[in-house]
Amino acid sequence: MEILNSFGTHLHKIGALNQAKAVAFGCLLCSIIAQTQAIAQTLPITDMKVSPSPSPSPSAQAPESSEKPSEGVYEFIAIVNGKPISKSLFELTVQEWIARGQKDTPKLRKDLKEELINRELIAQEVSKQGLDRQINMDDQLQQLKHRLYVQIFTQAHLKEQGFTDESLKQEYQNLKKQGSPNLAVVQYQLKQIKVREKSSALAVIGRLEQGEPFDLVASQLALASGAKPGKNEAVWVNANQLPPALSEGLSQLPIGGINTSPVATEGGWLILKLEDKRNGAASANAADGAKGDNGANGASGSLMSYEEYKNQKVQAVLQQYYNDTLRRLRSGAKINQ
Repeated sequence: MEILNSFGTHLHKIGALNQAKAVAFGCLLCSIIAQTQAIAQTLPITDMKVSPSPSPSPSAQAPESSEKPSEGVYEFIAIVNGKPISKSLFELTVQEWIARGQKDTPKLRKDLKEELINRELIAQEVSKQGLDRQINMDDQLQQLKHRLYVQIFTQAHLKEQGFTDESLKQEYQNLKKQGSPNLAVVQYQLKQIKVREKSSALAVIGRLEQGEPFDLVASQLALASGAKPGKNEAVWVNANQLPPALSEGLSQLPIGGINTSPVATEGGWLILKLEDKRNGAASANAADGAKGDNGANGASGSLMSYEEYKNQKVQAVLQQYYNDTLRRLRSGAKINQ
């Protein structure tokens, strides 16, 4: 199925990291922010430690201390034109990709090592060309600091609540034995139109918003491209097979609605129509063995994996705590606008 293959490739292809090469130094900060957000979602939670900075001068004497520096602080995985890339940064990057669902393999580590080298080369070229002067570094660092503080704040709450892998696994197994609907994966029945250019996708969305039938527009585009028109079949897709942002957007759509922003995918842009949605496990119980309704992917009856349940549970707890805290703080704060 086109949509699954496209999104699967988009999500799991390490080569997509190379898109960062075309982005200036400001986007490197965004990448670091994304890494810290992904790692903050994983369990178990560990205490954060600040690594000591190296002495600014070879002649400067470090104060005596009985504590040993954190492992990996002074270890490098590569030196690029005299600029070292620390092992700790490398491990942070690895953990970010593991949190996204990648397996910790020698190939992953090799690819990420090369990517960090590429990023350093781009960073050096940005400085060489003076492009770093086009951004306000103080504001960028302030934004990064605030986001890191949010991570620390929410992690501390998780520790106070006693969240551990063991407790969550037991909770997951209990729900699974009970056949709880809380583990059911939401499924979306979708139709799609794919075009090569974003401008064409926006034009298609404009036509649909003016009331033109989805199937008619799809058929006309197929004829215009020289393809043999056929029935635009709707297919069932598990929400956990889609990028989080797209899944969230579909959850807000009414039945029969279309996404007002085209979805970038390999080789073009997608316009999606939500034909129906259902609870996967409930659907399986209601129509056990009815393959015709499930589509070729046999998605009916899907349950969340433990990792999916854990991430959903942790994120729900953190979001609730964050919102409650903000309401409390804003009620007692003096804010002049």
